[in-house]
Amino acid sequence: MTYPNSAAPQKSKTLVWVAIGMGIVFVLLLIAGGILAFMLLNGKDKKASEPNEGTSTSAPAPQPKPKPPASDNGGDEPAPKPQPNPGGSQPNPNPAPAPGPNPAPAPGPDPAPQPNPGPNPKPGGADPAPGPNAGGGYVPPDQVGEFKVDSTLPPFNFGDTEKAYSSPNSTASFWVQVFNDPENGKIWVQDIDATGTQIGNWKCQEDAFADSGGDCYAQGPEGAIVLIMASGVKDLNEIAQFGDQLAEESQKPIE
Repeated sequence: MTYPNSAAPQKSKTLVWVAIGMGIVFVLLLIAGGILAFMLLNGKDKKASEPNEGTSTSAPAPQPKPKPPASDNGGDEPAPKPQPNPGGSQPNPNPAPAPGPNPAPAPGPDPAPQPNPGPNPKPGGADPAPGPNAGGGYVPPDQVGEFKVDSTLPPFNFGDTEKAYSSPNSTASFWVQVFNDPENGKIWVQDIDATGTQIGNWKCQEDAFADSGGDCYAQGPEGAIVLIMASGVKDLNEIAQFGDQLAEESQKPIE
């Protein structure tokens, strides 16, 4: 025997199981959503707690106090404060040293003794270049011993009067320059006077530009400066000997 409504209880059971399944799924979804929400919130809190690069969320560290300058005695006591200048201006921390007294100049070497310029001959020898004064100053003779005036020698024209002499074999030459103004003559012989060698009445100096030359000078009549420039000589003594012969020839009477 069958009942006309036997399918109804079976359908209602199916609905119950479907509802139970949906409820279980809903519960599982709630649990999964809660776990996911917890993980997201936990990650946000952790990220927020970490400091960003280049910025610091914490308070800046306190700066160390500056160490006071060391005292002069090497300890940690601070150096004393400079006292103000009562005059109103600040004192110079590096005062210039007080200037000391100027040292007295060292005495220089005594000047070389000058030959006697007067008309009287110097004891022990004749004046270097005495001679007649024809109104234009001293004029050297045309011959000095074996040396004669040589017109082929080029003139220098340094002095007021000039004569050039050559030896017989033309190996040695002498140029005699006469400066009637002593002040003008000293300009030409100042180097010889400063570093030259005294040979008799003559002050002599070797020629720095020639191996066989040199210069000698002395004072003649009325203070005139007589300068002898030589070439082709052995040494300064040969120039001084020529100067002594020049003085002897100048003392001879004019014929």
